[in-house]
Amino acid sequence: MADNCFTDSEKKYIEYLEKYISEKFPNKRKHKYSNYYYLCKIFYVLKTGIQWNMLICDCHYTSVYKKYNKWNKLNIFKNIYNCILDDYLSKNIIKNTYIDSSHIKNVSGSDSVGRNHYDRFSFYPAW
Repeated sequence: MADNCFTDSEKKYIEYLEKYISEKFPNKRKHKYSNYYYLCKIFYVLKTGIQWNMLICDCHYTSVYKKYNKWNKLNIFKNIYNCILDDYLSKNIIKNTYIDSSHIKNVSGSDSVGRNHYDRFSFYPAW
């Protein structure tokens, strides 16, 4: 997997995370791969939604999963997200943001996307 599958903002976020992890939690022993390598693999899994055991990497996939689990339990991802969000809010980059959580009912499965899987087992009248 190459780094070119990430956007510039994702790369910046990964680099910011790597710097934060290196400063807050220095390695007690030398690892074969850098934190940046592990973060790229973690973000690839989270971005694509593949299973951990389908991850193609030089090390075993459980090594990457264990790093993710450890960092997640330490709330590293949440802390960095909050820091970046506070930074954006202080610079007035984000203004009047609204989140719409509704979904569109696709009864007939048109547009080659199929029926909405959230509406299983519900009755639809024939249109």
